[in-house]
Amino acid sequence: MRSPLILCLLLFCLLVPAELPAQQISSFPVEKTADELFASGSALAGDGRYAEAIPYLEEAGRRRPNFHQAQYQLGLCYLKTGRYDQARQVLTSVKVLAAEPTLKKAAADLIDSIQAEIENEKRREEEGRRSQEAAEYARAQARRRQAETAAGRQRLQEEARAEEAAREQLRALETRRPAAAAAPDRKPREIYANAKDAVVYLTVQRSGFPPILGTGFFISPNLVVTNLHVVYGAEPGRITVLGGNRQFSVRDIYLDSSGIDIAVLTTIENSNYFLPLESAANPEIGEEVYTIGNPIGFPLTFSNGLVSGIRNQEQYIQTTAPVSQGSSGGPLINQQGRVIGIITGTFQGTQNLNFAVPVKFIPARFRLEAVRAGEQRSSRP
Repeated sequence: MRSPLILCLLLFCLLVPAELPAQQISSFPVEKTADELFASGSALAGDGRYAEAIPYLEEAGRRRPNFHQAQYQLGLCYLKTGRYDQARQVLTSVKVLAAEPTLKKAAADLIDSIQAEIENEKRREEEGRRSQEAAEYARAQARRRQAETAAGRQRLQEEARAEEAAREQLRALETRRPAAAAAPDRKPREIYANAKDAVVYLTVQRSGFPPILGTGFFISPNLVVTNLHVVYGAEPGRITVLGGNRQFSVRDIYLDSSGIDIAVLTTIENSNYFLPLESAANPEIGEEVYTIGNPIGFPLTFSNGLVSGIRNQEQYIQTTAPVSQGSSGGPLINQQGRVIGIITGTFQGTQNLNFAVPVKFIPARFRLEAVRAGEQRSSRP
């Protein structure tokens, strides 16, 4: 007599069916014919539901191995869902084995379109990648602008604090300097002799534009003052500075953010010659003044005139001293040999309507450096 354990095992084996091969497992009813499955799959494909159509068409092909119409439709669905290797394999079989010429040609045309579709997909992926990179670049630029804005605000605040500190020191130094009225007047030839080696000839190159000629002058061993409109938009390496029979290399450019027509260049090499600045007080109308510049490229042209007005809320000194193109950025010098302004322009078609920006608009930290440089020079034996 068999044991209860053996009987249970026999019953279990009878009740559990053997596992079918994968290709024989189907979720479709057995009574469904290949034609019916093909019709259902074709209807789904016709509605653009290619992924849903694939199981019907695969099953139709399994139930009728040489069902080339179903295989063609299956290849089309594989192609539409991006399964290119499977599409090529099925369609190649149709192209080789199908009897109908029309079906063979349609399969061949689809095979040819597979490579084009692959290229299109690569192009779409590349466009998507570029779009993503562009979006990331835009976000990075926005972050950079935000950081620059914050850094810019901080830099402006630091510059404002430095300017205020420099003004305080200048006021203290001015009380110790002798008054200009007490300084002796100098003869014109003496003024020229003392100033000519501190005045520089500027040639400014801008991309796509002809060279611009201008003038500048040293106020300390490595600070050159000129006009904003002379150097605006130029890189330091595109500015040629000639003075005192030497050429100087520009390290950096400071452009006045307030819109005043003043720029300060820092040079790598030091100059042995620089001009003293007058105090922040306005000159007297009728005072005799002198200019040195490079009008129309004629270097170190020396001329004289009078202070004929203080204009635009003390932002400009009007002078009768002759000014021409190329004079911009040159010094306007008083009879004591001190610079009172920076030549900035003239009214075309008029006579003796020339203008200079007062030296008080040079940023205080640069004026302070100029004063200290002058004191050091005066203290030398």
